[in-house]
Amino acid sequence: DVITAGLIPTMKYLVFNDEHVRWKAMEIIKYATRVQSQVVRDLVVRENIVECLATSLQFFKKYDSVLREVYNFYGPSFNFSFVEDVAESLNNLLTAAEKQPEGFIDHFDMEVIEKIKAVMMTLVTDKDHEITAWGEQRESAVPLEEDLRNVLKEIAALHDKSKSGSHEIIGKTVAKIIKEFDVLYSKSQIRRKRKLEREKKQKGTRAIGGGRSKAPMVVSNGAGLTVKCYCDDGDNRELEVAADISFTALKRAVDMKYGKTLIMRYEDSDGDKMTIESQQVLEKAFDTVSGGILKLYLVGKYKTNFKGGHDWKSFGANEQGAVLEELKYQTHLKPHVLKALAKQFQKVAYNGKLSKKQFATEFTKISKGAIRREEAEKLFAAFDKSKDEEIDLREFIVGLSSFYNGDLEERLQMCFDAYDTNGDQVIDKKEFYQIIQASMRVSLPKETIQKIVDDTFEEMDTEEDGVLTFDEFKAAVMRRKITVDAFWTRKLK
Repeated sequence: DVITAGLIPTMKYLVFNDEHVRWKAMEIIKYATRVQSQVVRDLVVRENIVECLATSLQFFKKYDSVLREVYNFYGPSFNFSFVEDVAESLNNLLTAAEKQPEGFIDHFDMEVIEKIKAVMMTLVTDKDHEITAWGEQRESAVPLEEDLRNVLKEIAALHDKSKSGSHEIIGKTVAKIIKEFDVLYSKSQIRRKRKLEREKKQKGTRAIGGGRSKAPMVVSNGAGLTVKCYCDDGDNRELEVAADISFTALKRAVDMKYGKTLIMRYEDSDGDKMTIESQQVLEKAFDTVSGGILKLYLVGKYKTNFKGGHDWKSFGANEQGAVLEELKYQTHLKPHVLKALAKQFQKVAYNGKLSKKQFATEFTKISKGAIRREEAEKLFAAFDKSKDEEIDLREFIVGLSSFYNGDLEERLQMCFDAYDTNGDQVIDKKEFYQIIQASMRVSLPKETIQKIVDDTFEEMDTEEDGVLTFDEFKAAVMRRKITVDAFWTRKLK
């Protein structure tokens, strides 16, 4: 459909001119190269797709403006998934070339070969530890180096079949490149193995007591840990964290999970509930872990009668102070800002809540024009955690804090909540369609968008349960499997 609709030139343009959708445009090109041989031949001859693919390899190592603006990360990023799609596309073309080399072979020239070689050599000679870190995020079991090596091997075979002297020379040149690469690849593997051994000696592993079990449970640094939370109001929840999570990070994760400030406790070997108030106490709590599960018993830190819909003016000074103190721990805002926002909210929320229309009007004023009304309406769904079509004071202030001062995870959570229209904490395929449609910079037929949705959703749904959790959604965004509108990630002042 993409080919017959004449969209390949548009996809090529997006690859080289739009870093936000580059990876998706390349994914569409990849799918387009899977068609019949004659159609693929037209792509090679008319669209010069081989040169496009080889030239796009320049985007493997780059300095990403999104990472710089959102994460304050100024180092290089290495787009492994993007190059995987390029390699698969080239392999698809070479498979088609086996049946009819004419029309293909001249496009796989030395210029293309040198561009593939450049990425391969970067992978085996770049001593920057960052490249290893980016590579470890890959899901594919086959190293990217081997993917590209196989591409060169197929190119060499294609030229070797030709009786032309120039093609034979190219084939032999490629064979030398592969031989040189194999030596460097072997050395790089030894170097990485030694590096891992050094890190293992330095960091070791964390031994966590196995509860009643006599043998301790050993969890490597960075491994997963399930935290089961038992709240005093009966609202019990679970979250997944790193096994070596810090006290500060765990405290924040729990508070964000519940949207309020809570006191964390664990049950010691004597059955007593001990308050976790420092890293040292958390280490003791880790000794109670059994089967990879840490049980926390939560108690509200501030006991007030505050409900979001209540009239702020009806509270006394002490109760107002307690509410603001609680919100201070839930947000990134200073006390005087919280107090001003509470007063402003009560001026416009006559019944203690804001409708969608009221919210859009008020938020447009607060942003001083930086947020358009249609964008403010998108935000309404993200702020409305209760999904009751109204926003109370707590939702308003916590949402403002996350949107203006939150880190990337908080802002992605807002995006997730906005598209989770029924509030069931997961995104189904119908809701996911809206995300993909919103991220498109060009108009595509519904059938094409649905095909992208189906393929991408299946790849993201690692639990294979037909829905996406926030963790699956976040992982897909981080690996550039999907692109969310920059509206959700850009920092505003």
